[in-house]
Amino acid sequence: MSLFDTNLWYTLFPASNATVAFHGSNLTNGIGAVYFAPVKNSGTELLQQQWQFYQHNDGYVLRTRGSGPNSYLASGAPNGSTPIDIAGNTVPSMRGADVIDKSMFWKITSWKDGNFYFTNGANGTGWHLQLRPANQAGISLLAMSSNITGDQPLQEFKWKQQGAKINDPAFSTIDVSTTFRM
Repeated sequence: MSLFDTNLWYTLFPASNATVAFHGSNLTNGIGAVYFAPVKNSGTELLQQQWQFYQHNDGYVLRTRGSGPNSYLASGAPNGSTPIDIAGNTVPSMRGADVIDKSMFWKITSWKDGNFYFTNGANGTGWHLQLRPANQAGISLLAMSSNITGDQPLQEFKWKQQGAKINDPAFSTIDVSTTFRM
């Protein structure tokens, strides 16, 4: 059973801070930024904070309303390059559907407290998506972390359903020519 209705938009938050939302920007040269920024109530930035969780096999493909139906959340970057943070961890990004690999598949698993953590097909279950501390502008970056022992509050996420249904044929399928299981 899916945790999500594929025909609804969701806003994703760190479990510890509902004033910032997961933001997936538009693609520029095949890649877009992913970060947590202050919650928006209107405009283009709001659309980039509305996520579709599209079930595929035992995981999900995530995309935003603002970045469009052919832009997916992935771990890493296109053309073999892998952006890393200062600690050497892989950084997630938005990528175009023309780059289809395991990094676009996410598994979402419940912690004991009811919050959730994310693992990625390219990194495997030994790595979790983790929030990084906010910068002066209030923007928090993300990275895949191999520190998955014990309580990891920066790896805990929750979401809120948005009121509007998607009802857009462009968002009713995903362009996946590969079968993948976590």
